[in-house]
Amino acid sequence: MKNRILTLAGILALVAVLGKFYAVPAIAQAVRAAVVKNIDEPGRSPFQQEAFFSGSCPNIAACSVNYAPVPANKRLVITNVSGRFLTTGSNGRVDQVDLITGPILNRTFFLASIQNSSAGGSAWVVSQQIHAFVEAGTTPVIEVFGIGTGALYFTITGYFVDVTQ
Repeated sequence: MKNRILTLAGILALVAVLGKFYAVPAIAQAVRAAVVKNIDEPGRSPFQQEAFFSGSCPNIAACSVNYAPVPANKRLVITNVSGRFLTTGSNGRVDQVDLITGPILNRTFFLASIQNSSAGGSAWVVSQQIHAFVEAGTTPVIEVFGIGTGALYFTITGYFVDVTQ
């Protein structure tokens, strides 16, 4: 019986000594983890901008919709592009829709589908989820190539990431 009490006392003393040295680092780890925050959370700095163009474009030429440049120390992550555009005349069509996010090689191509058509023209739509990046100082541009292209209404949606961190 005396051996059991001495063994129990020894175990308790060992736990106390180990607790003295390891409890503080364990608590510090828990406190340090609580201070960390996600600065790149999409909801912290959302972005949505609409752009409009109305006019006439020559046949097989591009009509462009320009957006505001990305602010300094930010990167724009585009997650969705949606738009509607009207072509004039019975032979109006859309051949290509591009999102330009930088130099000429940074293009994303979209498929446009016809929504309705009449002798006076056609309405075309685009709505697509994407994952594109636009660096600070760069202006996102949407170009529509086609015949008889007229009014363009486009919205890009996404969020900003702070690149100084």
